[in-house]
Amino acid sequence: MDNAGREVTIFLASGDTLHFTNVKSCEEMDERSEDDEIIYLELVINYHGKTTDKDRIARFGLLNDNVIGYAVDEDI
Repeated sequence: MDNAGREVTIFLASGDTLHFTNVKSCEEMDERSEDDEIIYLELVINYHGKTTDKDRIARFGLLNDNVIGYAVDEDI
């Protein structure tokens, strides 16, 4: 599968953005309490690193104030 055009952008509270290209998959993962309340939520990005030439995984906690949003190509 050719992933060269697929991208994910993370928007940080500081105003910075992080861009991931060559993204293979992207999904939200959560951990829930016994009462089915979300106690941990993270965004998991599987991508191929250009500088390392290796497959990598990036994880971002979504329940803190550092990450304010993200954008994902529709076809991922």
